[in-house]
Amino acid sequence: MPSSLYLDDPHSAGPVLLARRIGRRSLAAVLDDPGWTRGLWLQLLGAHDEAIPCLEAVLAGRADPLGWAVAATHLLPSYLAVSRTVDASRLASEASATFARSERTACEAYARSMGALADQELGRLDAAGVGLEAALDRYRSLGLVRETTVVSGYLGELALERGERATARAWLERAVVGAKELGDPSLAAWLSTSLAACALAIEEAIANLLEAVGAIGQVDGGLHELVTLRYGHVELLEGVRSGPVAAPSFFDRVEQRLRDAIGPGSCVELRAASRILSSALDALRWTERGGIRLGHEVRLPGGRSLDLARRPVLRRVLDALVAARRRAPGSGLGVDEIFEAAWPGERATPSSAANRVYVAVARLRKLGLGPLILTGEQGFYLDPSVPVVDAQPE
Repeated sequence: MPSSLYLDDPHSAGPVLLARRIGRRSLAAVLDDPGWTRGLWLQLLGAHDEAIPCLEAVLAGRADPLGWAVAATHLLPSYLAVSRTVDASRLASEASATFARSERTACEAYARSMGALADQELGRLDAAGVGLEAALDRYRSLGLVRETTVVSGYLGELALERGERATARAWLERAVVGAKELGDPSLAAWLSTSLAACALAIEEAIANLLEAVGAIGQVDGGLHELVTLRYGHVELLEGVRSGPVAAPSFFDRVEQRLRDAIGPGSCVELRAASRILSSALDALRWTERGGIRLGHEVRLPGGRSLDLARRPVLRRVLDALVAARRRAPGSGLGVDEIFEAAWPGERATPSSAANRVYVAVARLRKLGLGPLILTGEQGFYLDPSVPVVDAQPE
C-alpha cells in the first residue's frame, strides 16, 4: 500500500485507516480464504504487484454483490499504490453503489473516499470533491471522528490542488484541531505540512513545518519525505522575496526537490504534495518568464504555443477570464457568466450549463493553462501574479 503518514506501519496506506471497521466486519471471511489472507499480508509488506493477483482472484470468485464489494475495498489500496488509478476509480464507484444499496454506510464512505483519491490523481477534481464530501457526510452521521478528520484533511489537500488557498486553510485548520484532540501527533504533523503549503509568508510556512517536525518524534518514513518536499514552498517564498535576479536559483532548488521526491510506491499524500508544489512553481516560473501572450495563438512560457482557432468555445472561455482579470484582478467568474460568454444566446438547464463550463475549464487546464486558472469563492479566475499581455503583431 502507499506508505501512510499516520498508521503505525510506515508501509501501510493512509486510507486503510478508514477501512479498519470494514476489516473487522469481514475478518471471518478473510481468514477462511487463503488467497484473501495472503493478498492482505502482501499489502502490509508493501508487495503490491504480488498482492494484486491474489486479491483480483478473490474478487472474481465473489458471486454475492456485498461480498464482491468488500473484496473490492481491499483491492483499492494496492491499485492506488501502483497508480492504477482508472481501475481504482471504477472499482470504488461500483463498490460504493453496492454498499449504499445495502445501507453499509461506513463501507460506502470508505469506498467513496478511495475513489475520490483516484479521481484526484486523474485530474477529475470536481468528481473528487463530490466523493470526499459524500464520505465526510457519512462518517459524520456515524460519529466517526478519526475518519472525519482524515477526510477533512484530504478535502484541504484537494482545495490546495484547485488553487483555493483560503478554503484549504479552513479545512486543514479544523482537521489539525481534530487530530490533536485524537492524540495522533503523526496525523497532526501531516496536516501541518499541508498548512505550510497554504502560507503566504515564509515565517508562517516555517512555523508550520517546525510544528510538523516536532509532532513526528521518532516516526519514520513518508512524513520526513513530505516535510522535505514541502520545504519547497518556503524556497518559493524566498525566491519571491529575493527579487527577479536571485529567484531562479530558488526555483531551481524546488525543481530538484520535485525530481527527488517521487519514486515507486510513493504514498498518495506525497504524490498530492508533489502536484501542489509543482503547480505553485509553474505559476512563479510563468511570472519569471513574462507570463502568457495572447494573440492568434496563446504563447506559454518556454515558447510553447496553444492554438485555439479550432476550439472557439475554449477561446471564448479564456477571453472571458482575461477580461475579468483586467477589470478586477483576483475576482472570479461564475458558471452563468462563463456559459453566457462561451455559448452566447444558448439556453441550458443549470446542471447542463455547469457541466459544460467545468469540462471547458478542465480542457484548458489540461492544455497547459492549469497553473493560471484558479478557483475561488466567486468562481474561476486567472492568477493575478502571472502577467497576461497582448502579443505584438509580427
